[in-house]
Amino acid sequence: MKEELDIIADLAEREQLDVGTIEDGLEEGSFVILRNHDISYHMLIGDRGIPGESCTTKINVNVGLSSASPSINRILESVNGLREMAPGRLTIMDLSSYAVDGKDDFTTSRRAIMEATGVPVGTVPLYEAVHHSRKISGNPMDVNLDAQLMLEIAEKQAEEGVSFMVAHVGLNRATHEVLMENPRPVVSKGGGITNAYIAT
Repeated sequence: MKEELDIIADLAEREQLDVGTIEDGLEEGSFVILRNHDISYHMLIGDRGIPGESCTTKINVNVGLSSASPSINRILESVNGLREMAPGRLTIMDLSSYAVDGKDDFTTSRRAIMEATGVPVGTVPLYEAVHHSRKISGNPMDVNLDAQLMLEIAEKQAEEGVSFMVAHVGLNRATHEVLMENPRPVVSKGGGITNAYIAT
């Protein structure tokens, strides 16, 4: 409990907010504390919708491996020193859709990013799940995802120390039907995959 109070007091000083404001925001769900992979670094995010009771603006940097850009060294070079440039305000989003070994190892690159930056790192578990789904089926266009596989990937990433995850919950059967009745491009990669999955 004391450690938790110390963290809140530290965040209050960093964010220039009252401890009570942060506690109220945490209780009502308008504030969230993000932690990094080894729980040595904390960040407050959120907005209570009350003037003077919002967190400072945060910066999210998107990185990731792809078949067109498979170098983890390139990513590590690009994130080097960012934490010092924006202390207390930086998160990294790992959008990797390609394994560091070209096969199945998404963990090594994720861990390298976490350790190199020391800031909260987020992921899109869907991308890793699609990789494994396509490998199992042998079809590079497969989007027939297994719900259990999705949960296993999310659990594995959480155990590795991922701080937050993106789930494309805005796309569901109702929005899929709207898109089918009024076709339009889905600009989000994960949203497009989710929409294709719903269609199968």
